[in-house]
Amino acid sequence: MIELPNDIECLKALIRQLLEEIDQLKAENAELRRRLGMDSTNSHQPPGSDGLKKKTTSRAGRTPG
Repeated sequence: MIELPNDIECLKALIRQLLEEIDQLKAENAELRRRLGMDSTNSHQPPGSDGLKKKTTSRAGRTPG
């Protein structure tokens, strides 16, 4: 851990810097969470960029044979 300064003005400057960094990280986190929820149905990406996830199909209505 870093050594904290004893000067009040230096501590205030450090707090302002840390609060600014927190705001930047919150914005980055929100953007990454928004991107994480995207796939080809809600973005401008082609369907092939969704990866190899299998689409689930409903088996209702099929008779066992």
